[in-house]
Order: sequence, then structure tokens, then C-alpha cells
Amino acid sequence: MPYAPHTRISLNGTLGPAATPVEIFSTRFAVAGNAVGAGDFTNNAVIMGQGDTLLGWINDFWASADSGIAAAAVLRRVKIAAIGADGRYDGAPWESPALSIPGGGGTSTAPFQIARVVTLDTPAFPRNSGRMYLPVPSSTPATDGRYAQAQALAVATKTASFLSGVNSLDGAHRVVVPTIKGDLLTVNKVRCGRVPDTQRRRRNNLLEEYSSMPVTPE
Repeated sequence: MPYAPHTRISLNGTLGPAATPVEIFSTRFAVAGNAVGAGDFTNNAVIMGQGDTLLGWINDFWASADSGIAAAAVLRRVKIAAIGADGRYDGAPWESPALSIPGGGGTSTAPFQIARVVTLDTPAFPRNSGRMYLPVPSSTPATDGRYAQAQALAVATKTASFLSGVNSLDGAHRVVVPTIKGDLLTVNKVRCGRVPDTQRRRRNNLLEEYSSMPVTPE
């Protein structure tokens, strides 16, 4: 079944020291026109024409302490791409200039494959929800292995404020979750949990070095 055309907004960057990064990350969300139902087509040109405005909101979100993103996660580029019914780019995407924006949450001792997940709920919850993986949480879990409730609330509040701003873009757009059935479901709530998550692909480029020792036979 074809996808419903929409706009994909990707936030891409590096993990590790800004001058000598060791990994990359990418997180994204989708935007569509306000008309709900069949024939819901996004005016991608309108959204791309506001790339600079959107970039300012993204920069603010990333650099905020309330986003819970550690300084080791450096935002390098934002891309706005029209996605056609085949799930591929429909024309050339809009790309920001090169960026170097560290997360505003401060230092972190978390491994780079650890992420904080923000769930994007829709009216079809729990059957259809989206996810944004925010890299390298800046806070340290408590002794029970979970982040503090206040930290999760701060991240959820900041993310909801950010996505509400995206909804206010000129041209009447809304943040959505695309489905494989061709639906575009409006995001009406975000949730941030307390348990750290893992995104395994974040360690694909980390160079593993093993230490080995022989076992003496009896």
C-alpha cells in the first residue's frame, strides 16, 4: 500500500567530542497538511520555505537543558524532505548549513548507544504511535536504574512545546505519524518514560578492542 505524502524532518549529528566525534545519530519526525483523511497531501514547498524558522526552534530545543540531551550529542545538520507515495524523496530536500550545537543538558556518563525515548501518541494509541530517540541522556539514573520522574516530565514538556511550535508553521500543518497503511495520524500527546532505552545502531562505528587472557588448564 502506498504511503500518504508527507514531510520528513531529520535531525542529524555526531556523538563524542565536537572536534573528534566517534559516532553519528539521527532522529526524525513527520509533518503533513491539516486536512485529515484520504487525499491528505502536504504542501512541502510551504514547509521548506520556513526552514530557517524551523531551524531556530530546533536549535532552541537542542540547546535547552530541559531536552535532557547531553553535550556529547552535537547537532550537525537538519534536513526537510518531501516523501512521496513510494516512501522515497520527492524532489531535492532542504538542508541547513553545517551546524555545531551541543545538547544543552551538560555532561553525561551514559554510553553512546543509550537514548531517551519520547513516544508520539495519536488518537489510535496504543496501536499506532511514533518515537523520537533523543541521544545520550544527560541525567544519571537513580539506584533503581530509572531516571527521575521530574526529568522525564521536563523532557516531555519541552518536546510537546517544540512540536506545538512546529504545528504553528504558516500553512496549517500538523506533526503526524505515517503508517504503512497510508494513514497520517495526528500527534496529540507525547510521553517520556523513566527507563533508559538502547538504539543499537549508534555503536556500529565504535571500534571494539578486546582484552583476552588464557585460562590455565588443570
